[in-house]
Amino acid sequence: MEVFGEDASALLAMNRVQKQSRIVKEINKDPYRPGELPTTSIAAKRLEKRSSNSAPPRECAICLEDMMDYRFPDKNIRDTCKHERGVCLNCISKEIRRTLDNTGWTEARCITCQNVLEYKDIEEYAYVEDFGK
Repeated sequence: MEVFGEDASALLAMNRVQKQSRIVKEINKDPYRPGELPTTSIAAKRLEKRSSNSAPPRECAICLEDMMDYRFPDKNIRDTCKHERGVCLNCISKEIRRTLDNTGWTEARCITCQNVLEYKDIEEYAYVEDFGK
């Protein structure tokens, strides 16, 4: 049985929300104790200096929070990434943490397009404590 028109759009939207909620649950598993926050990434520190940006907030594709533009990467994680930068720095760092905890740094990938991350990419976007692992 095929689904057409509005039914297909609704089904695709529902699948997108379900996939995002699974990703958000996995990323938000935090190994730190409550109240103990990780040190922000090198990229986040660099971009906080641009916090006076007057661009309107935009939504992160993973956590679905509206954030100012400086909370998003100013360039793609990898030079080979060709997608829009729609995932916030915090979600990128959390995904790198999850990968480092579960598989190791050689398996770290771009959260959007799944390109394998290099050492320098992990150094720039991982939480400082996670990069030291």
